[in-house]
Amino acid sequence: MPAGLAEEAGYVEEEYFIAGDSVAYEADGELGSDGQWTVTEGETAPYETRVIVRRPEDPAEFSGVVVVEWLNVSAGRDSDPTSASSTPSSWSRATPTSGSRPRPRASRAGEVWR
Repeated sequence: MPAGLAEEAGYVEEEYFIAGDSVAYEADGELGSDGQWTVTEGETAPYETRVIVRRPEDPAEFSGVVVVEWLNVSAGRDSDPTSASSTPSSWSRATPTSGSRPRPRASRAGEVWR
C-alpha cells in the first residue's frame, strides 16, 4: 500500500485469491476485419490470480465507485502502479486516471481501487 494511505486517508488493504478454468476460443472460418466472427470453445486451462483491494476502513465512507488497476508482473514480481514514486504530498496532483500515481481523489471520495 502506498506510504501514508492508511494513516492519512483511513484505508485498509485486503488480499483475495480467485481461481477457475479459462476457456480458449477457436475461429470457425476466417477472422474478417469487421470483428464479426464465429468461434467455438476450445481447450480449458486452470488459473489462479490474486486481487488486492484498498478501501476505506469505515464502510460508511465507501462511495460506491471501484477503480481497477492491474499489477504488472513482467519483471517476475508485482509492480504496484500506485506505489511507484508515491508520497502523500504527490497525491494532490494526481487524479484517478493520471497514470502511476496513487488515487487521492479516490481516497478523498471514499472510492475503492484494485
